[in-house]
Amino acid sequence: MKKRSWVMESILCAIVCFAAFGVYMMQAKDNGTFELEDMEGDRAYLADFPLEGHGGDEVSSFRFSILDGNLETAFYPCSVAELEKKMTAEKYGVSPLEANFVSVPPEEEYFDQTVIVAAEGAKVEEKDTSSVYLFDGENGIEGMTGQTITMDAAEVFHEIDYWNYLKKKGSVWQGEWIGARYSTGLILRDKEYFYTAENEQFFMDNYNYVANGMEDSRLKTYMTNIGDDVYAVTAPDERCQGQTYVFRLALVDDDSVDYKEKTLAETAQDRTVLGEAVPLIPVPDPAESKVVGLESVAEKDLLLLYRTEGNTFIVDVYDTAGKLLGSGSTQLLDESDHYKDNLTYAYKDFRIADEVASHIVPWEEGTSVEISVQGFLEAEENDQHYGGAGMTTGSILLWIDNGGKIEEVSFSGKGGQSIVRGDKVLCFSSRTAEEGEQIDEVLGYGTPETAYLEVYEKNSGELLYQGRIKTDFWQDDLKFLAGVDNAPKAGYIRKKERAMSGDHTLNRYLQCYIAGRWEEEGRW
Repeated sequence: MKKRSWVMESILCAIVCFAAFGVYMMQAKDNGTFELEDMEGDRAYLADFPLEGHGGDEVSSFRFSILDGNLETAFYPCSVAELEKKMTAEKYGVSPLEANFVSVPPEEEYFDQTVIVAAEGAKVEEKDTSSVYLFDGENGIEGMTGQTITMDAAEVFHEIDYWNYLKKKGSVWQGEWIGARYSTGLILRDKEYFYTAENEQFFMDNYNYVANGMEDSRLKTYMTNIGDDVYAVTAPDERCQGQTYVFRLALVDDDSVDYKEKTLAETAQDRTVLGEAVPLIPVPDPAESKVVGLESVAEKDLLLLYRTEGNTFIVDVYDTAGKLLGSGSTQLLDESDHYKDNLTYAYKDFRIADEVASHIVPWEEGTSVEISVQGFLEAEENDQHYGGAGMTTGSILLWIDNGGKIEEVSFSGKGGQSIVRGDKVLCFSSRTAEEGEQIDEVLGYGTPETAYLEVYEKNSGELLYQGRIKTDFWQDDLKFLAGVDNAPKAGYIRKKERAMSGDHTLNRYLQCYIAGRWEEEGRW
């Protein structure tokens, strides 16, 4: 009887497994390929816009680039989440293997707040606290008392704490706490302001207080940075007196501060400043113009101050010395009445510009700035709906040349994100592919969207080129959905399959962006 060779059988088995795996991966790779399909115009117009993108699902993923109109792709035998980990590792100079063991710094965030300090010459009193003070309202809890420092004029200070990542050592990122504390120049006199605590000892031991007179109505501060310089503006409202500015801040090491325990009275009158705050741009009276945002174009040393005058949204462009270079504006739509008439919410306030989102792309010859403005209907306090209702109230597209001259761009694209460069505008939009629409009509299932790329002539709005990323995602969906019983009697199965589709090919997605400007949404 011939003796079996376990070693040879193991080797042959491994070869077969590797071969089978290779065939599977080749099929997956072919299944994930795609192309840039020209639909109208000349692809050469894409040359001004270097593009990158990535996508995939839980099984496989890919990256691509479109440079000078030429499409190049790379396939990855891993999920799109794993691919994005690799991309983040590249960004921070960490190998993909090391990225599993070494943290990368998260997006650095400023921790800031506005606080009140007794204004110079203010009448300051110390008294036993009633429960009304403790909860800053008309009614409190009977029997709960403490100490309160009141003032008839409060000065608004702005405080910042910021963890500055410096370098990686071993498996951790080293850094330091830096910060600033300065007077905004704003004074509050509309009511009696106060610091209060349940009792003095509780306050001193825990650096805590129940209320400080602005607990539910702090002033909003907008911040941005250019290099190591931080720029900040505290937006005044109708309560405020005094002149405030866009400040240029030099943050300093927090370790240099002696954080000794302070009494309640010392805290209420603490005028300590930290770092340097240089007033740069005067802020208009809030009765005339309201500040709603601050952005920077670091590559061009530009500051963008966003404000409103009634229903007019204004962008003021400054250099870092505080010189006004130009402005752009657009009318915002007040659709609050429409919302109030069509929803059952009870509202108490409407802000036509509550949030401002900017998409900024600097080019060698200038900067593209796309701005979207969101309004907000604030619900009554006793309303069951959380917060209120948000709505888009307006948008504006700007081209800022290197001399600071601002040009407002208007053209009729098909939605999505718009980016200007010179005399052209690129519009990204994400739409259901034509093949997917046919599947929708037959099966009633949603299918993946794909990226459409359109280039317009900036001034005339003429469409110069239209193309799309043509994928075979819809075929994957069709194969998956073909196994679903779509008969009317199987409605419960359809619902179940729809719920499960998130774990299958229907969860595949694709992102497209300007080369080098992908920003990860999270960290691992």
